Amino acid sequence: MTVEGEVTDENVLESSFNVMFAFDECISLGFKEGLSIDQILDVMKMESQVENLHNIILDNKIRNATVERKKNQQRISKEKQEQRKRAEQGGYMSGVSSSGGIGSSDNVSSRPTMSTIGDSDDEGYGSTPISSSNIGRDVDSDEDTSRPTFSKPLKSKPKSMSLKSSKKKPSSNLMMKQLVASGEVEEDELEDPTSNEEPSPAELILDAPKEPIVIQVSETLEAEVDRNGTSHLDVNGEMFITVKDEEHSQFVVKCSEFNSSFSSKIRPQIDKRRFKSDNEITVKKKLKEGFPVGNPLKIMTWFFKSDEESDLPLSVSCWPSESKEGMTISVNYELNDVELPLSNVVIAIPLPSLDGFDVKSIEVGTYKLDKSNRCVLWQLDSITEDNDEGTLDIVISDSAPESEFFPLQISFSSDHLMSNLSVLDVVSPDGENSLEYACSSSLSTEQFSIV
Repeated sequence: MTVEGEVTDENVLESSFNVMFAFDECISLGFKEGLSIDQILDVMKMESQVENLHNIILDNKIRNATVERKKNQQRISKEKQEQRKRAEQGGYMSGVSSSGGIGSSDNVSSRPTMSTIGDSDDEGYGSTPISSSNIGRDVDSDEDTSRPTFSKPLKSKPKSMSLKSSKKKPSSNLMMKQLVASGEVEEDELEDPTSNEEPSPAELILDAPKEPIVIQVSETLEAEVDRNGTSHLDVNGEMFITVKDEEHSQFVVKCSEFNSSFSSKIRPQIDKRRFKSDNEITVKKKLKEGFPVGNPLKIMTWFFKSDEESDLPLSVSCWPSESKEGMTISVNYELNDVELPLSNVVIAIPLPSLDGFDVKSIEVGTYKLDKSNRCVLWQLDSITEDNDEGTLDIVISDSAPESEFFPLQISFSSDHLMSNLSVLDVVSPDGENSLEYACSSSLSTEQFSIV
């Protein structure tokens, strides 16, 4: 238990701290505490349930990003094959040159640069680092590529681009086998350690869009909701534009109507009056050179704060109550805005005990029991108007105070934004011609908890 290997004087001496720690838990003021061996072991692990739930949600985000990256890689390979077929037939591939970019090689490379320059408050353009791996692209099968193409954004981006070894660690495998033997982890829950590997720089370059104009719009949400109804919501958004050659530095971005509840800040070189009156983004007339070429440029930022639970995209409630079986936990979600569909939804519900665990009913989605972290993961691929409300009922045999079932952790993503901002088209300065561009929109949760 606390002494590794055979119980000898040397091993006991080496594990003296663990032995003292164990005795301190089971003996208080000279009297024996009513604790079992399993309870003492749980205390000695010194694990944080909140940290474990956070790690589970983080792993789920990384896994979703990896799956999306593989889908994009397959799509790009298929597009390249179609382009080669059109080239053999003498077709014209608009916007794609043999060097993989558009424009003369004397200007700037079409591949996304990894160097960054910090933002400046002074007059003139600065730039901010942004990963191009989040922006996918779609190539239409028709020969007419003058219309803009839209692409589905990645739900999250990998933390780094460092290469990882796929070599398995014997100690890790041994630990997983022990967890399976003890019943804490099911055998079918074991994953291949190479399944969550982060992409290499070469793979990220393959995912980079080839369009001359790349627009990325993103929002992050932080929310903390009290179980009694009070809440605190923070939403922050930003827009970046990357121009790859000087030939396409002059253009106008047509946007949907911006939510008036949001406060925004626009870069000084952008025509603010035109954006507020016509929802169009372009540089001021005095800047004849247009948008800067090369690095991603932060165009605007916006934010929104609220204490109203109705402003949340998703409302989640948890209702623990005593019953004949022990404790019944009813968890309910409700989509507050049907115009804002959500995907990759995970609701993590902590449990004080797994004794007598059973799911009485689940209206939508699937569930997964995490024995090591003593929580249930309610997983839904998407929440839309068709399933805007759902309930999960759980039963455990042990009674516990209501506080033991909190905090709940929620994560989700969406390609719709709470600010209602979306790119409708990119046109030439005179408004007569549509230009080719790639656009990515994403909403993700930074932190969302019910306490």
